[in-house]
Amino acid sequence: ETSDHHAEIAALSAQERERGPATNTLSGTKVLLRNISHKWRQDDLHSLLRGIGLRGTYTSISLPPSAVSRKPSNKGYAFVEFKDYSHSYRCRELLHGKQI
Repeated sequence: ETSDHHAEIAALSAQERERGPATNTLSGTKVLLRNISHKWRQDDLHSLLRGIGLRGTYTSISLPPSAVSRKPSNKGYAFVEFKDYSHSYRCRELLHGKQI
């Protein structure tokens, strides 16, 4: 399980996941946030996004639940769908490699 204090976010677009982070043809609006705490809920992600100035820029958050834990938890990743590419790019720019 990832520690709450040492989680390093890997924020990737769908194209980056498929082609690798070096691609120059990014245009997606969905961002994968990896390495988040398994204890986080959607409210925690909403707070994170508001805290970095992205309130109102996304349409949905998908936080898949973990099926192997007795306690409510997630799988350590989430998908955020942004309204447009500029917001998804800004999210990746602000969060990729950052510790939370």
